[in-house]
Amino acid sequence: MYRPFAKRFSAIILAAGFVLTAGCPSKVSKPKAVAPTPAAAESTVETWEERGDVKDLAVSDTLEVPYILWGGDVATFLANGGETTQPGTAFAKHGLKMKLVRGDDFAQQVKNYKDGKTPFLRGTLSMLGQASGQIGGDSRSHPVVFLQLTWSAGDHLVARPGCNTLGDLKGKKIALQKGGPHVGMLNDILHTAQLGWQDVNVVWLDDVTGEKGPAEAFRKDAGLDACFAITPDMLALTGGPDATGTGDKGTVKGAHVLVSTAQMLRSIADVYACRKDYFEKHKDVIEKFTAGYLKACEELVATKRTSKDKTANAYKDVLTLTRKMFGTDVRNDDEADGLISDAVFVGLPGNYSFFQDKGNLSGFDAKAKAAVDLALSLKDADRRHDLVQANLDYSQIKKLGDLSAKVDASRTGRFAADAKEKGVLYSFNVYFGGNQATFSEAKYGRISSGRWSRRRCSGTR
Repeated sequence: MYRPFAKRFSAIILAAGFVLTAGCPSKVSKPKAVAPTPAAAESTVETWEERGDVKDLAVSDTLEVPYILWGGDVATFLANGGETTQPGTAFAKHGLKMKLVRGDDFAQQVKNYKDGKTPFLRGTLSMLGQASGQIGGDSRSHPVVFLQLTWSAGDHLVARPGCNTLGDLKGKKIALQKGGPHVGMLNDILHTAQLGWQDVNVVWLDDVTGEKGPAEAFRKDAGLDACFAITPDMLALTGGPDATGTGDKGTVKGAHVLVSTAQMLRSIADVYACRKDYFEKHKDVIEKFTAGYLKACEELVATKRTSKDKTANAYKDVLTLTRKMFGTDVRNDDEADGLISDAVFVGLPGNYSFFQDKGNLSGFDAKAKAAVDLALSLKDADRRHDLVQANLDYSQIKKLGDLSAKVDASRTGRFAADAKEKGVLYSFNVYFGGNQATFSEAKYGRISSGRWSRRRCSGTR
């Protein structure tokens, strides 16, 4: 007679992916709880009420659309043809008139949105969660998320010597931008390491880069143990994704990349959202915006793939437009190419999977809930206002945009068959019984939405 016996999986998170190895029987241990409190995690039915600081929309035929310093926005540039909508572009073919404006100051974006100057917000899903306390709950300004642009593969946590695994972050001083894209990434890292925000000392900075950014603070203050950095800053601090700073050529001695979104590929979702009052009256415009962006996305990905090098004429035009729109922040074609290379464009099937696949642990439902949970736990919001999605018909979007991709494309495996134990970031054990098929969250904890991947670092954020 077969007798069930206890089994253990020892899981090691690597810079190259996951490794799962069988181990010996041992006592089941419950993981340390790191999620927000149950009260914060409970969803509530939204009761609409008018906010005194939210104004009615006052927009003209030309809509103001914010963009940020990120490769995913290059497809927006192509769809519009530049700052203003140009004839023959994807947006123009849909009858849209757009004026693209820089939106790296997310607090100013939120103000313009609340003031009714624009119906759009451009950020990460985590950033929208952090702003939910300011814009949620009002039937005019409540955000409706309608488009995922990309996943990030170009954001990094740079650390000093002695900080070599995620567990080493306990008690460390970490610099990052307040309200920026790395707040959610740090939350995913802490969750993975079974740590909480109370286990680290956060130093908040105004900007994601530049004089008021984390990288510059890290360079000037030896008391900072780690900082979040976009790729140009990471390269300046360390010399490369696999290098260690020597102190020469502007690098910081001992600085190295602890982890990046090249591994945490499902941590940062870049999205567009619009005001609820605008969506209810102009859903057709949102559908055309989505279709136009996804068409430009297909063209951009195809142009980059078929260009043998950055000098190919079509791709050269893309890089020129990128540099024009980002100005001095992108100094040359290499930086423009790196910016695009760091963005993992999800396209039509990725949007379908993100918004419609109910089993997707990195999808909208899971990540939007986590974003608001985080806002509540960090006191960025004092009431729960859950983000909502547009629930678009992607078969209609495909037809409207004349898109080549399938709505629900086939998926490839995420685990490497030849993963090697190199660059261990964090390890943990999972104990379970023979023939066990169910794993309760109460006993085994919750799977983080910040999925890990084999992708390596390249380019710029």
